[in-house]
Amino acid sequence: MVNTRPGGVLHIASVAAVFVYVLVVELCEMYLVPFDGFVPEMENLGVLRLVLALIGLADLGIACVVLWRPLLVQSVGVAFLLAYAVLESPAVYGLALFLLGGRRLDFYPFAALSLVGLSVLWAQAGRWDELTASERHDWEETGAWYG
Repeated sequence: MVNTRPGGVLHIASVAAVFVYVLVVELCEMYLVPFDGFVPEMENLGVLRLVLALIGLADLGIACVVLWRPLLVQSVGVAFLLAYAVLESPAVYGLALFLLGGRRLDFYPFAALSLVGLSVLWAQAGRWDELTASERHDWEETGAWYG
């Protein structure tokens, strides 16, 4: 059976993007000494940090729901693409917090959350293949996706 999931290239691109964010953080720390962020005096940074942490956790929840209930979206392929997108977004939130406040600790927990989520998604290779085969079978039987 041919592995049909786009996870290879998409997964590498998503993980690579997180490491590019790491590079941005470390280059800012190295070359913009002292790097205090672009808006270090922002009064509501703590609130923003909490809100983005909650959104990051919600992103994990969305990825889980979409992967375990792919009928909620157009197709299995869309479910996995959506999962990759929402699993990379916490790293983007962390990068934004770092750039605003200049604290590495604002970035790395978010990046770790993204990498753990992407690793779990990568481990779903068998599930992807099962869902794709089921979707293909439904299409052949009914002429419609998830008909």
